[in-house]
Formats: sequence, structure tokens, C-alpha cells
Amino acid sequence: MKRIIILGMTSIVGGVETYILNIYNRFKSKYLIDFIIQEPLDGIFKEKFKNENCNFFVVGNLKRHPISTLRKLKKIYKNNHYDIAYVNLCNSSLFLYTFYLKKYNKNCMIITHSHNGDDKHKLQHKIIRKYLNKKTDKYFTCSDIAGNWMFGEKVMRSGKVHFIKNAIDTKKFEFQLDDRNEIRNALNIPKDAFVVGHIGRFEYQKNHPFILRLCEDKELSNIYFLLIGDGSYREEMLQQINSKDLHNVILPGTVENPYKYYSAMDCFILPSFFEGLPIVGIEAQANGLSCLFSDRISLQADVTGRCQFLDLKEDVWKQKILELSTRNINVEFRKEGRTICVQSGYDLDYEIEKIQAEF
Repeated sequence: MKRIIILGMTSIVGGVETYILNIYNRFKSKYLIDFIIQEPLDGIFKEKFKNENCNFFVVGNLKRHPISTLRKLKKIYKNNHYDIAYVNLCNSSLFLYTFYLKKYNKNCMIITHSHNGDDKHKLQHKIIRKYLNKKTDKYFTCSDIAGNWMFGEKVMRSGKVHFIKNAIDTKKFEFQLDDRNEIRNALNIPKDAFVVGHIGRFEYQKNHPFILRLCEDKELSNIYFLLIGDGSYREEMLQQINSKDLHNVILPGTVENPYKYYSAMDCFILPSFFEGLPIVGIEAQANGLSCLFSDRISLQADVTGRCQFLDLKEDVWKQKILELSTRNINVEFRKEGRTICVQSGYDLDYEIEKIQAEF
């Protein structure tokens, strides 16, 4: 049985982490799997991996503690034989955690998977990218934007890059009227209210200040905004919501059952500054939602034909939300979302076969 070491897992409930968990659940009966993480797992993922037969090696932060981190990495790679290293990246810096890998595991195949389309640390990223491209054996990307960002145009033109769709368990995310009623009752959202939803980390990339400005607009005061997730900006945003007495904005934090919350929404927004190909966007479409994405996101994210890509101007987004708010809920229309996602190849079971063929 082949042994795999996976990099990129954290305690944050984000798209990459969700993807890794999905991969693990499909592969755990076929491979022996270990993880390298910077900090001990906490929260939801700690519980999900609680009784799993895998090793989590905590190595610390390479930038803050380079000597101790490198010492731990050396020990891991020296004492364990790996056939495959699966490196899931939002920027190239995490690839440095493969240092020593090839020295002690010469035949180990390194698969590098790009999940993001930009980052604030551009110079650092480009410098490390040269090392990444030299050491990587197989290249995966979720979109053209993510591939160009992580590997560069030369590698993308080489034909060596495999496009791996951010597939999901579509059945789980199919629209359910019972879930809609359950969540709305729990959150005290009126049955006939129009709900704009967002799921994402409260960090710079996701552009929550833009969403907050939409929430403040008087023309949208009768529309509810359901913003799910956690992060360094959440507390600050919560304070602003309270100080401005915005009763139409709900921040439930991190939730264990996001699939139910999509059914409570009427449209999904993602005004991100950059993305690879957002898994939450696929989940929302599988739930049959109409989506408003920023024009910084790859057009490949439109799986159902129900996505609009907009310039980051509040008036444009406001008008689109107002237009969508005139529509009544159509259960049949919503349930078609899952069917279209399956037909487009975004069902997890199909994509797993393609990934495994590369392993």
C-alpha cells in the first residue's frame, strides 16, 4: 500500500481544507496517509480526524522558527518512507516544507496543486516558484488563473499541468426545503425574506468591507445578509454591525453543516480580490443558487450558467441584488443546480478517479 504525505491542511474551515478532507475520506482505504501541519488541529477538523488512522506531524512555522521547523521536517522525512507528497498551495511558500523530502525519499513523487490565483506576497512567491517548479513532478491546478499564478505561463504552456476540478459531494449540497425552513427559523429570518449569502474566511482576500457597505445601503435594508465563517476580521466587522445597528446582517460564525445554510439563501455573493476556483461557488451552484462573483474570479467558476461576474462597484452589485430579489423561490429550479454540476463533471466521485489515476 502506497504511503502519502499531505501538506496544506489547517484548522481553518476553508476551501482547501474542505478539499483535502474530501480527498482523505475517499483515499484512506487505499493509501496510508500522513499530514504535515504548522499548528495542532483545532475546532471542526480536530473532531473530524479524532478517530482516524493517520499521523499529524506538527512542525511549527518555518518563517518564525526556521531552525526548529527544519529539524522536525528532516526527522519526519528521514524516519518515514513516502511514495507521494501531495502539496496543496495557496502560495508557493508552503512548498519549502518539502525541503529534505527528496534527500531521504529519492523516489517520492511530488504533486503540487494550486488552489489560489494571487497573494499579497508577490515577490516572495515568484522567488520560491523557481524552486517549486524545479522539484515538482506533477502539476495540478483548479483553474487557469490558479495555474498561471502558481507555476507561471511557461509551465502552463508546457502541457504538463493537469486541471483538477474542485468537485464536491453534490448530493449533500442539493437544495432542500426542510433545511431552508430549519435554518431560517433558527436564525429568525422571515419565511418570505430575500437572503444574500456568503461563506468564506474573514480575511483580506474575501473583501468583507465591500459586503458591509452593501449591508449599509438603505435600498437593501429589507434584504438579509447571511455571512458564514471566521477569521481575523470577523470581530471588527461584528463591532461595526452592532454600532450601526444593522439588524439585517447575521454572522453565525463557523458552522458544521454549511450545506443546510445554502438552502436558506436566495443568492450567493463572492466579491473576492482573488481566488483559484472557489469551492464555495461550486457548492452554491449545486444548491441551485444564482451567484454574483467579482470579475477577478476565473470564468471557469461558472458551472451552471447562473453566475454573473461583476466589477467591484457597489452600485452594480446593489442593482443585481435588487433584480434577483424580485424572483420567487422555485424549488424545481433550485434542484436543477445539482444535476447541472454533475453533468459538468463536478461530482466528487468522478473527479476522484481522475486524481487517483495520477497517483
